[in-house]
Amino acid sequence: MSRLKTTLIAAALVGALVITSACTTAPAGGGRILAFGSVEDDVRIGREAHPQILQQYGGSVGDPAVERYVQTLGTQLKDVSELPDIDFTFTVLDSEVVNAFALPGGFVYVTRGLMALAEDEAELAGVIGHEIGHVTARHGASRQATGTLLTAGLGILGVIGGAYVGGQAGAEVGGQLGQTAGYGLTMSYSRSQEYEADRLGVRYLHRAAYDPTAMATFLEALEQSSQLQAQLAGVSVERGAIDHFFASHPNAPDRVARAMAEAHDKPGAQTRRNRDALLEQLDGMVYGQSPEQGFVLGQRFAHPVLRLEFEYPEGYTLINQPAAVIGRGDNRFLVFDMGRAENAGDPRRYMEREWLAEASLRDVSTFRTATGQDAAIGFAQVQLGGRPAQAGFVAIQGEGRDFYHFTVIAGQIGQAERNHLRAAADSFRRLSTAEAAELRPQRLRLVTVQPGDTIDSLARQMAVDRLPREHFMTLNGLNRGRDLVPGERVKIVVRG
Repeated sequence: MSRLKTTLIAAALVGALVITSACTTAPAGGGRILAFGSVEDDVRIGREAHPQILQQYGGSVGDPAVERYVQTLGTQLKDVSELPDIDFTFTVLDSEVVNAFALPGGFVYVTRGLMALAEDEAELAGVIGHEIGHVTARHGASRQATGTLLTAGLGILGVIGGAYVGGQAGAEVGGQLGQTAGYGLTMSYSRSQEYEADRLGVRYLHRAAYDPTAMATFLEALEQSSQLQAQLAGVSVERGAIDHFFASHPNAPDRVARAMAEAHDKPGAQTRRNRDALLEQLDGMVYGQSPEQGFVLGQRFAHPVLRLEFEYPEGYTLINQPAAVIGRGDNRFLVFDMGRAENAGDPRRYMEREWLAEASLRDVSTFRTATGQDAAIGFAQVQLGGRPAQAGFVAIQGEGRDFYHFTVIAGQIGQAERNHLRAAADSFRRLSTAEAAELRPQRLRLVTVQPGDTIDSLARQMAVDRLPREHFMTLNGLNRGRDLVPGERVKIVVRG
């Protein structure tokens, strides 16, 4: 997490989408589509939602060189598309999740997690070209017209969670829970739209003089990444695809074959891959969790920038979101986030008069945490999934007007939930400067393959907790036909 508060994107989009849908022709693709408004309306929608996308994802990577590189690469591709006169915006999001998506009107996003997976510039260009294809074919406008837009914070839990206490507090926690079901503003594309975006991506690769087979090879990379994430999570690939590119881009079994066939049909195709150009951008890039978002370390969460840490009881899986940490347990949630008081100066007044002013709180009392901070605790009846549920709340006094929140939500709050809430609150503490400095991220580094190096010898240099060989192979495309070549550079993961 990275901020005090989060806001939902829904309001901006709903306001922007008050446009009559009608049959129209997209700049790219074939035939007529049912879509809202015009391309100019698409641009307005994207421009209004863009700042909120940045907020929802925790911002861009903040590396000017990487941002310029991706903007330049994306501009080359959009200039050979059917919308060359629109000013596209290409953003690298500070997220370890392997994902890419586009808003209507030319706002295209890739995560640093996705960039790390690409083997060369042509593969990154392929996925950017795919997203440009969604824009030029106006797939976003078409999906809005058919009612299948998914917005950040409006997953299944978000829709129902927003009303559980009401007001801004309800909207914030509802949005945070919703992100566990569907993180990020993405479109739920149809299979035919995915095929079309693949075809357009291959077209743009070819026009920009890249190897058009890079679309197919990166789709293979995405499949391998999905399998690795499923292995790490101990689930099937289908379940492991949550928060993954394929969660919003359906992965039909024949997509790789179709993309390869489309590439081979291009006359005079180039073989330009520009591997070194991409690798230079990746060298030193944060891999996995970033200091700006904080680190999930088993049951512990530590944030070196905000200088805080806490621990959840066993039985919770921690999910770090830009504005909250979500603990998913057995039929219960335990949420941490932050707030700021307007007027209240103590935890009880803040809880009753500001944070939860619209909730019918009961059993409100004050206490001091095990680490010596003033806090208040209270409970309320809530709605979850349209059914009655219960919640417990803790507000901990921070510095100045800052407060730290823990919220437990379950069908019924029993002694176990009360114990979990207090245990999390009691574990909360501020980190010293020295302790914060010890929390170092993983980073990508380039090493040159030496004669005699093997996959296993290089994998032993990987600073990852589990499956180092599988990580190394996936990062370097060695599980999709590539070989180690002496003198060639490969990616490894180091600490710090």
